[in-house]
Parts: sequence; C-alpha cells; structure tokens
Amino acid sequence: MSANDVEAFAFDPVALRRLAPDLREKYLRARPWPHAVIHGLIPVSLIAAAAGECTEVGDRLLMTTAGRNQVKQEAAEGLGPVTTRLLAELEGEAFREFLETVTGVPGLQPDPSRALAGMHRTPVGGFTLVHRDFRRHPTTNLHHRVNVLLYLNQEWQDDWGGFLELWPSDMKQVGRRIPPQGNTIVLWETHDQTLHGLPDPVACPPTMSRLSLASYWYSASSREASVKLRRPVFARRPQDDWRIGRRPARQFIRDLVAPRRSYF
Repeated sequence: MSANDVEAFAFDPVALRRLAPDLREKYLRARPWPHAVIHGLIPVSLIAAAAGECTEVGDRLLMTTAGRNQVKQEAAEGLGPVTTRLLAELEGEAFREFLETVTGVPGLQPDPSRALAGMHRTPVGGFTLVHRDFRRHPTTNLHHRVNVLLYLNQEWQDDWGGFLELWPSDMKQVGRRIPPQGNTIVLWETHDQTLHGLPDPVACPPTMSRLSLASYWYSASSREASVKLRRPVFARRPQDDWRIGRRPARQFIRDLVAPRRSYF
C-alpha cells in the first residue's frame, strides 16, 4: 500500500450524513443502553494494514497494565502511518458531525494528545473488568463524553473470547456481547451507567492479540441528565469474585478524610 493510498482515505461527509439518521434511531433503541455498532465503514485493506502495524508496536512505546483489574497494552504515539491516518479520520470534522447526530451530544471536541486512547492491544490472558469510564480528561479537565472503538482483527473466533460486554447499571444480566471482529466500530455516550469491559481473558493463539483503536471525545459541559451515582470504577458481574468493585478499607477511610482530585 502506497503512502498516497493512505493519505487519500477520508470519510465521506455526505455518506455519513446519509447514514446518521437511521443509525440514531437504532442507537436510541439499543440495550442495555444507547450505543451503535457499525460494520464495514473502512476499506478492508486499511484495516489489515493497521492490524499489522499495531502488532509490530514495540515495548518501548507501550504503556502496559498488568493488575487484578486489567491486563492490556496501550500506545498513543509512534504508531504506523495507516493507524495514524485511521485515528485522524476518527477524530476529524466529518466524524465529529456524525457522532453528534448519532449520540445527540453537542459541542464534541477531539483529543490531540489521545490520552488513554490510541492503540489498544490485549494479549493472550489479557482482560479488562467491567467498569465505568474516567469522567474528565487527565490534563485539560474537559468532560469525557463519547467513546469510539474500531476493531482491527480480520480473523477472530468466538471461542477466543475478548467480547466487549455491555452491562446495565444493576449488573444483573449482560445486555449485549459484541465480538471484536475487524472493521467493526462501536460508539456510545459514556457516563457512570454505561458499564462495559472485556472481563473474560482473551484466549486467541499466542502469536495474536486482540487489536483495537480508541478515540475519546470531550466537551466543556457535563451530561445534565446523568444520574448522580458515585459508583466505583469497576463493577462485579454475578459470576465474579465478591471483592470486585469494593474499595479496600484503608482506601475508603483515606478518601473520607482527604478526598483526592481525580479524573476518574
């Protein structure tokens, strides 16, 4: 694939405007909370090229998390030209207009720093427990409003796990499980009730990883209709260990005595 082919790719704003009204209706009807799943919006050749680039990202550029709540790798810089182009389009003006129409969230702003976004790579055994997202940008303090995920794996079998799980706020039963198939975009307005994660460890072959791109959108105002529930970051499914979602006693007391300012 030539550099000219990469640079030539751009979302067609007319096509996105045509798609948005019908997708808005599906978004509002989706359960367990409003979200949209879009297939095939990007040329397959670009998805395959980006997957190859993300597989080759070296350890020096990765932020690796390996704890009891998640095991994953992230990179926002040093990405390949195709990956960079796809992220630029997911952060572009045509897609912003599309997102505002579909989600109903006005005044969206992209994040040039791609804090906590960019490339996400989950290796064999990796997972992220069901959680609510961070509420504020860690440096600008803007309100975190919309998530966009683009999956890159062209081949992904159901028995490899890695499904994105969407849960209602009562955590009684999973609302939807979305396989991370390549060229699938998932988007939603994020707030304390949009609980999600990939809680079951990835079980793909050891030469592979679950690959995705993440674009997070912000606004100067918060979600007015948000339920004022100060839930923990992580949430427990019925089958999970009872300790998930609970703060250790020492942390609970520390937060009561001297609450810390946090983007979470």
